[in-house]
Amino acid sequence: MGSGNQEALTTGQWSESTVIDDSNYLVTNIVDFKVIVYHLDSSAAVVSFNGEISGDVWQVTQDFIYGGDNYSGSTAAPPLQVKPLYADILLTMITDEGLEILQNIEAGRSGTGYDDAEDVVREHGQNFVRRVQFAGQGL
Repeated sequence: MGSGNQEALTTGQWSESTVIDDSNYLVTNIVDFKVIVYHLDSSAAVVSFNGEISGDVWQVTQDFIYGGDNYSGSTAAPPLQVKPLYADILLTMITDEGLEILQNIEAGRSGTGYDDAEDVVREHGQNFVRRVQFAGQGL
C-alpha cells in the first residue's frame, strides 16, 4: 500500500500538487472516483449539488459542500449552504490488461490498438455506484 506516507491525510504528502504522485496511490486499478451529493432545492426537487451529466459521464462541478452553521472561511463569498440527503459514490476500476494498455499508451508505445485512454477504460473498465443515505434524513 505505498511507501508508508498514507498514515494521515493532513501531512505535506497529500498537498494538492503531490496527491497524484505514484507513492500516494493506494491501488492501481482505480481510474476514477467521484462523490456526487444530492439535496432538495427551493422547489423541493432532489438535485445534485456538485455534479452534472455531460453526455453519459458525471462531471464534478464543485469539490466541497457546506452543510453546517459555523462556516469560518471567507465571508465575501461563503459557499452555498445545503442540507444533503444522500450521496452517490462512483468508482471506475480497470482490468489488469487495461491497466497495462494504459501504461503502454502513456509510455508512447504503438500497437496497443487504442487511440486514447478513454477507449481503453470504456472497454476494460467497470463502473460501481453505491448510494449512501445521510443520518437524520428521511429515506
